[in-house]
Amino acid sequence: MQLSAFFTSFFDEFDEFRMLKKEITMGIIGFFVFTTTFYCSNHGYNFFRAMSFTQITLQGMIFLFLILVVMWIYGKERFQRDVFFMLGIKYPTHIINIVRFVVPLFLIITTLFGIGLTYSSMGRSPFYEAIAVTIIKVVPWILIPGYMVYSLVRATGPFMTKLRKLNRPTDWFPTEMEDRQRYESVLGSSDISHQLSVTVVEETGLVEDDQD
Repeated sequence: MQLSAFFTSFFDEFDEFRMLKKEITMGIIGFFVFTTTFYCSNHGYNFFRAMSFTQITLQGMIFLFLILVVMWIYGKERFQRDVFFMLGIKYPTHIINIVRFVVPLFLIITTLFGIGLTYSSMGRSPFYEAIAVTIIKVVPWILIPGYMVYSLVRATGPFMTKLRKLNRPTDWFPTEMEDRQRYESVLGSSDISHQLSVTVVEETGLVEDDQD
């Protein structure tokens, strides 16, 4: 599921690689299949066990990051609108508020618990395992701010203007051309957009975005 989310985001961001989607996908999956044979050995099992202790911490951090990006930066109204368009599911506003306010508290508690468990397990692991696990788990997190710095360097204008622009929510658009045209027609047609907004407001409590 994480690979699917990664591939979707990657090909949406770098559309020049979309023509090689099949080759890139199969290549990465094949690489993972080949490298995971290491975990069939005794050393691989111990290494996997050491990594599993860090998973609680990292998964909690990932989910917190997703909630921040989707529910706060992208916005709950855009999220509800997109889910309604894609799946026809109408999430009530109180469920969205639970995800925004309550779930992060549980994730913070889980993450803190995972940090203690990880620290304890690392103390019992060989030094090379601790170093390898740290590299594997930390490097992906370095890529996120690294890409942000790369985008800041490429953008033009004053630093604060570029920073605000990069942190500004952008509307989601489907990758496939047919779905994109249908999505744009829904957003571009006042009659359809009004009908969609009224339906969501009446059945889910969704507040329509200010279009001014």
